[in-house]
Amino acid sequence: MSIFDNPDFLSIQPLDLENKLYKPTAQLFVHVKQQTTTAYQELKDVLLEAHSFISVEAKQVYEHPGETLNDWYQLAVDNGTATYQEVLPKLAASYQQVESGLIDLNAQSKAFWSAFYADPEAFSVSLIEPLLAQLNGLLAQSQSHLSSLTGQVETYLITTYSNLLQVSDLLMQQPMNTINAVYQNSLAALLDIYAHIISSLLTLA
Repeated sequence: MSIFDNPDFLSIQPLDLENKLYKPTAQLFVHVKQQTTTAYQELKDVLLEAHSFISVEAKQVYEHPGETLNDWYQLAVDNGTATYQEVLPKLAASYQQVESGLIDLNAQSKAFWSAFYADPEAFSVSLIEPLLAQLNGLLAQSQSHLSSLTGQVETYLITTYSNLLQVSDLLMQQPMNTINAVYQNSLAALLDIYAHIISSLLTLA
């Protein structure tokens, strides 16, 4: 159904600016301000914690340089050992997977060339047939999609042409009312879209 078939199309309704523009925009500003405040507070807390940690460590180095540096060295060794023990099994598993994959690939290559040398013609046909089947399937799907798209384009063009005829008739009969109605309805539709987008963003956030 075309919007021009709506009997209320030429009835100019006031725009709902309060609910479709002002309130969504205000809610968006409040949300952005809250997010900014939260990010600033988190950054401030991180910097304060870092400053406190550095101050404590610097004081320890100043008062007990030997012990503190030795503790740092021991901590680095412990962390390195733990990381090595954690990573080593993963590296070994990855190496085994790669080795197994190379063995399988070598076996497949040998089988491939053996089959090719045994009967080159039959082997070539066996390779080409699946590709031809996939190609035929793709062609069939393309034709189906093209037919569907052609129908959709045809429907769209008919609807657009009908709408143009209707708006032309309205412009001939009531030019000012039609222009105002198109303008007002377009603004109302844009406000609906804007309010919906803001609502969706706030919901996702």
